Amino acid sequence: MYVQEAPGYPRFAAIPWCAEVLSDPTLRAKPVLSRIPKEDTEDSLLAETLNTNDTVSSTLGFFRLPQGEPPSRIEEAYTLYTLGSAMNGMTGALHGGIIGTLLDETLGLIISLNKNLNGTTNSPEVVTAYLHTRYLKPLDTPATVLVTAELKSTEERKWYIDGTIKNGKGEVLAEAKSLWIQLKESRARL
Repeated sequence: MYVQEAPGYPRFAAIPWCAEVLSDPTLRAKPVLSRIPKEDTEDSLLAETLNTNDTVSSTLGFFRLPQGEPPSRIEEAYTLYTLGSAMNGMTGALHGGIIGTLLDETLGLIISLNKNLNGTTNSPEVVTAYLHTRYLKPLDTPATVLVTAELKSTEERKWYIDGTIKNGKGEVLAEAKSLWIQLKESRARL
């Protein structure tokens, strides 16, 4: 779906710097599936605990479709998050653990997008092996931020993905380098 058709688009389009980011007609929306409650408690952190007006009130995931036939891999994915003040670690600033969570969620989005593109959605899960995060500036709250994921390379079961969090001024507040590993077989659900 086009990003302009996505639920949540009007809320972000009302913020001038977000409207500028979202004005690119090549963008496509990707629902942030971790915001949807599931019976087996998967994704309950973002779907329930961090899904309030005072925590993470809105999200919008998006990407650009790759060019060519057949389509190549998706190199970048983005998520806009509107953050409240109920996740602060110090007065007026988001807790570092939540910063890591936001990065992890968006970095994982690029894997989901590529598995969908290649028709391998039933392949074993891909999990975070490491997420090295550098905190460059406090993330003041409340705020809306842009989290970017960039797929750097893949090697067999390994995915190397970098990410950033930027504020409305375009300042990089945090950056991450990560390694994700595709499991050899799917985990059995208990």
